This record gives sequence, structure tokens and C-alpha cells, in this order.
Amino acid sequence: MINWKNFDLFLPILYFFGSLPVFLKVYKTSTQVIDEEFHLRQAKHYCAGNYDVWDPKITTLPGLYLLTTILLPLKFCTTFNLRIVVLLFASLNLYLIRQILYILNGRNKKDVFAAINISILPPLYFFSHLYYTDVVSITTVLGLYYFWLNKMHKSAAFFGFWGILIRQTNVVWIVMFLGISCINCLMKSYKMRAKHKHCRDEIFYEAMKWHLMNLNELVAFVYSVIKTFWSYILVLLLFVIFVIFNGSIVVGDKTAHVATIHLPQIFYFSLFSTIFGFSVLLPKLLSSLKLIYKNKFFFIMLSCLFFVIIKYNTLEHSYLLADNRHYTFYIWNRFYSKYDFFRYLMIPIYIVGLVLVYESIKHRGLNFIIMFSFVTILVLILQNLLEVRYFLIPFLIFRLNVNINNNFVLILESFHYLILNIFTFYIFFTKEIYWNDFNDVQRLIW
Repeated sequence: MINWKNFDLFLPILYFFGSLPVFLKVYKTSTQVIDEEFHLRQAKHYCAGNYDVWDPKITTLPGLYLLTTILLPLKFCTTFNLRIVVLLFASLNLYLIRQILYILNGRNKKDVFAAINISILPPLYFFSHLYYTDVVSITTVLGLYYFWLNKMHKSAAFFGFWGILIRQTNVVWIVMFLGISCINCLMKSYKMRAKHKHCRDEIFYEAMKWHLMNLNELVAFVYSVIKTFWSYILVLLLFVIFVIFNGSIVVGDKTAHVATIHLPQIFYFSLFSTIFGFSVLLPKLLSSLKLIYKNKFFFIMLSCLFFVIIKYNTLEHSYLLADNRHYTFYIWNRFYSKYDFFRYLMIPIYIVGLVLVYESIKHRGLNFIIMFSFVTILVLILQNLLEVRYFLIPFLIFRLNVNINNNFVLILESFHYLILNIFTFYIFFTKEIYWNDFNDVQRLIW
């Protein structure tokens, strides 16, 4: 019999050495991929102790470079080793994913399969071989999630703090888990003090109303929240202070990432989830279509709203229009930008995708759905640029909360991801792109 608990310890090792041939091929093909130019140079400055040097093109805080400095002495701070550090964190992510699935679903053997699938999500797996912030950023969010689930709130807040140091937008995941905890406390307090027999999702609004009408109970509730979750609150306060003194959430070149309202990002996330979650969403297709048909008037009105949003709030970032080293460039220029009607033809797909996501995670309860929806909308609609990497963490949180017990679905997901990974790495290795202001050959990535 396989001891699955011990086997979990070998999963990161298997992931690392299984990925090493691909890693070496990526390194041989290109030692600098697009924004790696800034990240690699900055990391080497930090390794050399030049903490006063900062590249204004970098808009995130220096968490990745500080972490790299801790792990790599100066003489080992090479491009190869910097990328290896990211691959090591990608391997750690697999372990964290497995542990989170343990907690959410129990010790289900199928979750080993699911964890491996999630860890090879094509955009995530691709960036596991490059020195970008995404993989290590995901490690911090997974650590936050894992320790939060275990009610180890100080450790969770520590991971959340590092998450912000790596990418400022990770603050929303602290907000999400703190929000769920607060809602749980609110309903638990209502159940105990109002002598309600059940703590069910439908009493959420009733619990809020009850606390607002009973000032003493509200004060007691706030005190309890601060006492229990002070570590998260402290991190959030530090973040607010940073934003006030910095004048923005962005560091470095603020002109490239100006906060704006870009509602269609929710639609693009729906499309992303439909494409990469196709296998796990498939079992919910029939129930989703029934839900849409049952509430057809509502969804007709929603389609009209989407039409108005697309017409008046579709934004085109200059990077999206000019940078032909990303798949989004070709999708946008060959479909969305070329044919105006295509944007509106996608509305039914956006709606079905959003309903599929809802149907797949509704078993997690209203608390989770409220906070997940809120922070996902918040983190996406303030982004002007259409960038696949922005969808990774919301999708991972969603995917972790889909409980799949069907072997066929997991096998289909594996083939789906393997085919996409093979295709994208093949394109990376073989397609050459030449830019006048770059001596090195450029490559196509997510």
C-alpha cells in the first residue's frame, strides 16, 4: 500500500526533476525573456548589495529580489540559478496545493492527481521556468491559504505580508480570507447570542441586521475580530500606510499601470476560466444551462448590461496593441480589434462561463462566494492591460475549491494541459521574433 502522506513529500522532487529537461531547454533557447531583462538585472543588484539601485520599469515591490538575496550568495546569483529558484518555488507550490486539497476535500487519493494537474496549468507552468514574480507570488498566496485553513493566523499573515512585497495586488487575498473569517464569526455570534438553531447561508443578512441593531453585540463582535485576526489587520494597515506615502499602489513607472475601471476584465477572466477549466466545468454544464433557462429574463437583462459595458468600457492598452511576443496580442488583433461584432458575439460565452464557475464552487457556501467574487472583481477591474498572468491566482483559488471525484474528468484535464504545454513550449522553441531595438531573438510566451 502506498503511504500517500509520505508520497506527498516526494511530489515536489518529482516535479522539479521532471521539469528539469524543459528548464534546460528553455535556458538554452533564451537567457532573457521580455520583462526578465528588468527582474534579472534588479536581482543581481540586490545580490551585490546595491539596495539603493532601482529600475523604474519595475512596478512591484522588491520581495522577489530580497528573497533571492537570502537564498543565493553573490557568486551564485546567475541567470541560471535565479531561474532555478523560481522552479524550486514552483515545486513547493505543488506540495502546498496538495495540502490545501487535503484540508478542503479530506484525504482523497484522487487529489494527488488533481494537485499535479493544477501545478501544470499551462501559463503557470510556463512561467515556472523563467525569473518572473508570478510563481513566487503564488507561493505566498498558497501559504496564506494553507495556514488560514489551519487557523494559524500569524503564519498566514506573514505569508500575506511577503505576498504584498512581491506583488501589491496580493493584498486582496488577505482581504478575502479575513472577510470570510469575519462573516463566519458574525454568523456564529448570531447563532449563539440570538439562539438561532442553525448557522446557514440564508441567515447572513439577518445576522448583519441583528448585530447593527444591538450595539453591545456589535462592539463585542468587533473586539473579537480584532483580538483573533489582529495579524491580518496589521498587515492591511501597513499596506494602507504604504499607499498613502507612495501616492499609489504602483512603484517605479506609474504611467504604465495607471489604475482605471476596466469592467470587461471580468469577461476575460470568464473566458480564461472556461478555456483552462473546461474539463472540470464540463460536469456542471447541464445544471448551468438549466439555471440560465430558468432565469432567462434575468440573463437577457444581464446580456444587455454586458453589451453596454463592452461598448463603452473596452480599453486597449498600448502594450496589448504593440507587443507581438504574447498570445493576447494575436487574439486581440485578429479577433477583438479587427471585428467589432466579435466582442458582442462572446457575451453568451462570458455568461455561461461565469455561471459554470458559480455552479462549480457554490458548495463552498455563500461566505466564500461573496468574498471570492468581491476580491476577484476588485483585483481585475483596476487593471488596464489584458494580461493572462493576472488571472492565475483567481483561477487557482477557484480550481482548488472545485471538488472532482471523477477519474475521467481528471484524465481529460491532464491531457488538456499536457497538449497546451507541449504546443506553447514548441512555439517558444521554434518561433523567432525580431525587434529592431533588441539584439537577441525574441520568443512568443503567454
